[in-house]
Amino acid sequence: MLAGGIAELSGTALRTLWSAWTGETRLARALANLEASGLIERFQGGREVDARIYRLTEAGRAAAAGGRFPPERWSRSWDGKWRMLMFDIPQREASIRVRIRRHLMELGCGAIQRSVWITPDRLDGIVSSMPEVAHRPGSLLLFEGRPGGGVSDDVVVGDAWDFAGINRGYAEYLNVLAAHPAATGHLARTSATPWKNWLKAEGAAWQHAVNHDPLLPDALLPSGYRGKEAWERRLETLNSLPELG
Repeated sequence: MLAGGIAELSGTALRTLWSAWTGETRLARALANLEASGLIERFQGGREVDARIYRLTEAGRAAAAGGRFPPERWSRSWDGKWRMLMFDIPQREASIRVRIRRHLMELGCGAIQRSVWITPDRLDGIVSSMPEVAHRPGSLLLFEGRPGGGVSDDVVVGDAWDFAGINRGYAEYLNVLAAHPAATGHLARTSATPWKNWLKAEGAAWQHAVNHDPLLPDALLPSGYRGKEAWERRLETLNSLPELG
């Protein structure tokens, strides 16, 4: 049993461990791997450790959602400044351009144009994290400031990110979340297989939805944004799962 909510695990290694947990690998071995990795810990009630109950560590919480813990991302402060990145890579080096765009997407940046990206977050060390441009002086330019001409932050957000598509991803996730075995007529305690299959589908659907979301600060979230609804429903549903043998 897990205590303390669901986590956000980052990286291939964590997804592999999650798959092992819900797949064929024995639960005890998978839990031992998660504990050894520092992602979960035994729950301590009073002076005794309850060996049956685990809870997610801080690293674990930053892991079950692709390396970014949504509540922390939404609640982070914003200094009111935008950071714009412009890179200039020749068309003949298409593979480098693709890697740069992929990296910027992983950082949560939004595309104004294919070679012009924007983010509300500081980008200290961005050049050193992109070896493709680190050795090319002038190939990556960074600007920091406020938009001119009366352009509002809402307009910037709407131009840089496809929140209609992001909301569709969360709507699809919520459909998967609602289709858990108990809701579809399976008896919760007769077989673990339907639950394991559903957990795999739920995890994949969540990753697909959240990976397309920049998880902007609260001050910048557009009207009708469904990320918080999906997160809260996810916690409610996963915290109410039956114990599986």
